[in-house]
Amino acid sequence: MMDRLTIHGLQYHGKHGWYDQEKIDGNRFEVDLEVYGLFRGVTQLDQVADYEAMEKEIRAIMEGHSIDLIETICEQIGERLKSKMPAGSKTLSVRVRKVPPPIETPSAYAEIQMSWEIVDG
Repeated sequence: MMDRLTIHGLQYHGKHGWYDQEKIDGNRFEVDLEVYGLFRGVTQLDQVADYEAMEKEIRAIMEGHSIDLIETICEQIGERLKSKMPAGSKTLSVRVRKVPPPIETPSAYAEIQMSWEIVDG
């Protein structure tokens, strides 16, 4: 059975979105991460997923240049983080939510989830 490290509900304000007004006013976003792997018995920070370093990478994307789609945001986060996973990591999952989405009907959020296999983990 694999272990799981989770970080849920990282909150950002970013000027991402399809519509021009979203690029001006921005939107609220939340990001979740899950790293599955074999982490038992580790005693050093460099042996596990460093969530402080991961959050800095995510923040750079979320507070960076405007991106049209949450799918692209999610993919950029996953691609950036997957190469920084420590030994023992097997799978990385990233979820990005736009809170709320720009639709007529009231909705809590729109969400995309993507996962990556960690080849060298």
